[in-house]
Amino acid sequence: MSTVTIGCKLPNGIHMQVGDSPRVRILGWNNNEIAGLSHGITREVPASLWEAWRKEHADSKLVTNGIIFAEESEKRAKDKAKDNKEQKSGFEQLAQIKETDKAGVLGKSDV
Repeated sequence: MSTVTIGCKLPNGIHMQVGDSPRVRILGWNNNEIAGLSHGITREVPASLWEAWRKEHADSKLVTNGIIFAEESEKRAKDKAKDNKEQKSGFEQLAQIKETDKAGVLGKSDV
């Protein structure tokens, strides 16, 4: 059986399933075992599941923006995650307000 390594920039990852295939947990960056990597890396995902899921979600921003991607090897997945480190998912942590910051530093939310 052919497998792929999936990178996922969502904080908590997702569960990937198509039809009645087994559900596979895709790790997000909160579960990342590699310090400094902005994506979770999930190894040995069946390639057939990835292809079916990608086809089913072809118009999703998760796929079109590269928030979730697959590579044939773990090294290539890690390299792609490093290259896409600056890609925004929309789930990034907001900057923390310090006591020395002026009111409004984050906009209307902290006035």
